[in-house]
Amino acid sequence: MFKNIGQPVRTFTITHGAAGALPAALRRASASRVRAIAGIAIAAAILAAAGYWFYHENEAKRAEQSALTAQLAAEKRAAADARRAAEEQSRRAIEAEGKAERERLVAEAAKREAALQAQLQSAEAARRRAEVERKQLDDQRQRAEDEKRAAEARAVEEKRAAAARAEEVRKKRAAAVAASAVGAQNAVAGTSRSIAGGSRQFDGV
Repeated sequence: MFKNIGQPVRTFTITHGAAGALPAALRRASASRVRAIAGIAIAAAILAAAGYWFYHENEAKRAEQSALTAQLAAEKRAAADARRAAEEQSRRAIEAEGKAERERLVAEAAKREAALQAQLQSAEAARRRAEVERKQLDDQRQRAEDEKRAAEARAVEEKRAAAARAEEVRKKRAAAVAASAVGAQNAVAGTSRSIAGGSRQFDGV
């Protein structure tokens, strides 16, 4: 038993013959061992080649997968960029449409305001014309009333003057009649005195 090894270990002894060559059994064992080693080496080489091929294929697939992943990521980024660009364009279009709508509404409001101002100005002008015409009518009515009152006053004055003139004529006529009566009385009295006095000039009239 070897030191520190609990299980038995088989050992071999190699001896040389007289000619210094290995025995036939040993040579056969050596040839078998060489073939086994060669087979193992070939198998190892095959396994190594297969492993390298699998590794190369795996690396190629991994690289292809990475390329596909990168391509997909690039396509996703491009799609996201295109979507953002489309959204931005849509937003700008909506803002432009909203701005155009606001400008149209402002223009319509300004047009309505201008029309309303024109109507107000027209109504104000019509009101002023109506006030001027009403004032003219008031002035004409006032002048007509003044003329009517003046005519009535003139008619009253004329009536009073006519009455005064008629009264004066009546008074003059009465005075004339009274004077004529007095004259007649005086003439009669004189005639009576003449007759009474025996005047020879009495002609009988």
